[in-house]
Formats: sequence, structure tokens, C-alpha cells
Amino acid sequence: MYRQIVLGITVAVCLSFSQSAQAQSAERSYDQGARAYRAQNMEEARDHFRRACDLGHGRACYNYGVMSYQGLAFGEPDMEHARWLYDRACQFDHAAGCFNLARMAFNGEGGQVDLAVARTGFEASCDAGLANGCNGFAIMLEQGQGGPADRTRARSLYQQACSAGETEACDNLASFDVGPVTAETLRAGLEAFDADRFGEAMRLLRPHAENGEPAAQYALGFMYTYGQSVSRDYLVAADWLTRSAEQGYEHAQDLIVRITPNIAQARFIDHIDRYGPDASSLQNFSYDVAVYCTLRGPNCTALRARENQWRRDHNARAEAANMARIWGLYGSGQSDEQFWSEARARSECLRRVAQSTEAQTRGRQQWRYVNSC
Repeated sequence: MYRQIVLGITVAVCLSFSQSAQAQSAERSYDQGARAYRAQNMEEARDHFRRACDLGHGRACYNYGVMSYQGLAFGEPDMEHARWLYDRACQFDHAAGCFNLARMAFNGEGGQVDLAVARTGFEASCDAGLANGCNGFAIMLEQGQGGPADRTRARSLYQQACSAGETEACDNLASFDVGPVTAETLRAGLEAFDADRFGEAMRLLRPHAENGEPAAQYALGFMYTYGQSVSRDYLVAADWLTRSAEQGYEHAQDLIVRITPNIAQARFIDHIDRYGPDASSLQNFSYDVAVYCTLRGPNCTALRARENQWRRDHNARAEAANMARIWGLYGSGQSDEQFWSEARARSECLRRVAQSTEAQTRGRQQWRYVNSC
């Protein structure tokens, strides 16, 4: 009996030490990956995050998933791998991993649409305190997606998320609370809009806009254009204004003409977020990233990292090609000392070129600068 008790304690203690060592190793790998990521060394960051994820580190799995999703891990986006990594992060109780898994499962990214997984992921992220997770879970509860409907709980979650600053939840709550759509509610909504009571106007007019009322559609387009009671969103504004303008509503036609440049910029940002920059050449990629960052796209930092990695690879290939050129031009008949002296001088020239702001902004013309060494 005594031996059995001692054996049990010993095994438990060894297991505890083993788990502690594993956790420490995972944290070290995560820290190394974070440092490499900040230094824009994506291959090293990927390897450290992968190692930490294998050891059960939720944040590492999430970061590795983000890199896979954005194309930073392997040079191009890998949605299937990203979804698997978000799933793994969620298993390790990482809230943002659960949310991203839910979003991908809901939209069918990286695999089939799976509403049950989406619902579970949104619920887990909501329970962990993410307002956007609560909004996603409320939508599924309201519509009975991935499980039974529960409108009472959906409304409560909309209210919770709205109070936490999730503007989409505020919009959903406003629509949720609207009663019967009548001529009276349309009149009241338009009066509220004219009196700059935009929150009330949004709540009353949205159902009318969805039913095709051009004045209500214009009002919603106006509020999304100028960020009145909602976050400014030119794409949503364009949708409502276009619907109204196509019915001949002059105010909508005038406003959509005025904000056409803003709509074009918003569509460019949305396109880059969805499909990435033009990867047909470094020059085109750099141009798209430069425009995207100038317009303050939300993923500027990640795209800059991809551009810099491509540029480093590009410069490395250029340096290798020019070293071969040196050998072809000067290697024959030279002593080793003479050859390597020339090679070192050329390497230093190439380093200066790679760091040159002018060279970095000229895309394909960079070869001209490289070949000048």
C-alpha cells in the first residue's frame, strides 16, 4: 500500500514537472516568434510559432493561423491550414482563435460551411469577452442557424455587444426592436432624420429601406457616409444610395456622385483585404501595398512585411546572379585574392543599393541599380 501511494505521488510530481517544462518551452518559442515577427523575419517567426503551437500554446497557434491566412507563412494564403490552426487555438481557449474559426466556418473559407462549428466558436469567443463574438452568436441565435433559435438571448447579446462598442451589434439591436412597418413609422423616422436624431432614425428607417423605400434608403446611405450613429462605411453607404438613386431619388443621386472617390478607395481596400495585392510582379505588389497603406488599410503592417520579405528574396537572387556575373567576367585569370576582393566590394555595393530608398520604390527598375554595382 505504501509503495502504491509513493508511486502515485512520484508519477504526479514528474508529470507536473514535465508539463511545467513544456509550458516554459512553449512560452520561450512564442517569445522568439514574436521577436522574429516584429523584425519581419517571417520564416523564423513561423517556425517558432509552429513549435510553440505543437506544445499547446494557444496564442502561437493563433498567430501562426494569421500568418497562414495572410500569406506570411508560406508566401501565399493557405485558408485550409489557417482554419485548422484557428481550430487548434480555440481548443487551447484562445478567444480570437475561436472567433476566426467561427467566421471561416460561417463563410465557408478553408473548407465547407459548418454552421454548428460557427455557432460553437462564436459562443466560445463571446464567453471569453469578445464583443464581435457575442454579435455573431446573437445573429445565429436570432435566425436559428447551427442550432435552435432563441430571440430573447439574442437580444440580450446584441445589447451586451453594443454596450461594449460593437457598432454592428447596435445596428442589429435597432432592427431587432422595430415593431410593425407602417406609414407612421416611416414618417416618424424621416422626421427624426431631419432633426438629426440619427440613432432613432436608423432604428425606424432600416426596415423601410429593406422594403425598398427610396427616402429611407437615402437616409441610411447618408448616415453611413458621415458616420452618424454608425461607423462610417462607404461600401454600405454606396449600396443604400445606389438602391435609392436607381429609383430616381435625386438626393441619393447627388450624394453618390460626391462620394464616388471615397467609394473607389473603400472598394480598393476591400479588394486587397479579400484577395491580396497583385502578385504578378514585385513592382505591382509594391504599388498595391503603397496605395493600400496610403489609404490606411487595416492590414498595412502585415502586407508591408510580405513586401519586405519578397524584396529580401529578390535582392538575394540579384546578388547571387551578380556574383556569378563577376566570376564570369573577372574570375578567369585572377588570383583568388583578387577575385574575392572584387566580390566583397560588389557585395557592399549591393547592400547599399538594397537599403536605398530610391531603389526600393522603383520595382522592376531596381535591376538597373543592382547592375550598376
